[in-house]
Order: sequence, then C-alpha cells, then structure tokens
Amino acid sequence: MMRKTKEEVKETRKRILDAAFELFASKKGFLHLTLYDIASAGGVTRGAIYWHFKDKRGLLMALWEDLNKSPPTPPGDTVWSQIESLEDLKLEMLRLLDHSSMSDRFALLWKFAIHRSEFPEEMEPILEKCRNDRREVLKHLTDVFTRMKELGRVRAGLDPVHAAMSTMAFVSGLIEIWLLDGTTFSITNDAPCLVDNLLWGMKR
Repeated sequence: MMRKTKEEVKETRKRILDAAFELFASKKGFLHLTLYDIASAGGVTRGAIYWHFKDKRGLLMALWEDLNKSPPTPPGDTVWSQIESLEDLKLEMLRLLDHSSMSDRFALLWKFAIHRSEFPEEMEPILEKCRNDRREVLKHLTDVFTRMKELGRVRAGLDPVHAAMSTMAFVSGLIEIWLLDGTTFSITNDAPCLVDNLLWGMKR
C-alpha cells in the first residue's frame, strides 16, 4: 500500500471536519452524532477518523481550534500589544463581530459554547477550553485598558478590570443576540454606533 502524501492526509482531515460541521449544523446536532455518521458523510472510514482524532470530543476541539486559521480574519489574529487607543479597540471589536456574522463555523461553535444544553458531562473539557479562552481574552483586555490608562487615553477613574469585563460582555451579548435573530440589528450598519456608545463612557 502506498503511503499517502501530506496533501492527501490534509485533505482527508478537511473532509472529516467538513462532514462533522455539516452534521453538527443539521438537526442531528452534536449529542446524537456518531463517528459512523461522520465517516459516511465524509466518504472516509472510521479508522481514518481515529487516525486524525482521538474521539468525537477531539474532533469538535479541532473544529474550534481551526477557527484561528480560517478566513475571515479570526479572533486569534488579534495583536493585543498593538491596541493603544479606544479607536484601535473599536476596530478589533468590529472585526470580531464581522467574523461572527461571516463565518458559519464560528457561529455554530459559539452556540455550542454558550448553550450548555448541547454538552453532556463528557464534554466538560470543551467547556473548560471555552472558559480558558474567555479568561485569556479578559486578561488581554485588562492589560489593554491598563496601558491606555497609563498613556492617558481613557478617563483617569476607569477601572481596567471593570472596563475589560464590560467590553467582553458587550461583544458576547451582541453576538448572542445576532445569532438568535439576525434581523435585530445590522452588524455592518449598526455595530459601529453601538460600539461607540459603549466606548464613549470610557473616554478621557
């Protein structure tokens, strides 16, 4: 048997992830999805799935992590050290909102992250990964506000921790509202004004 090339291995992995995503997005959902379902939809064997992923949990984790490698510009590309003003922060917030509205995978997996009912107890490691991701974002945002306060670019009495929590809650809330009903507001037309309203109270 000929050894598969790196390109063929990469393509097989992509087919598995694509098939899993399509099934996650269908009425079958995550809870009742089997590796046999994924193998059939992807045109691969279950052995191929086990070669790439330890189990269904590992497959979902791979989908989550691949968000940082796929367009449009993903959240993982944020260079926190370069955010030195409220305008810089606004651009990053809008970029994340744009990503949530343009990436089907991001939207679906965000729903998994915020709606615990999709996760049986065995999925607790994935929830913990989501919690750790948010803790990391909160830390980065706190550092950002601390830096802006030292530079005199936000009001003197601003608490960096509270500002970071408000910003994260604001963006998370907008994403959840939009995912629940995309007709509520337009991310393209309304989000800039909404972000301005939040950041106005932080200005110097």
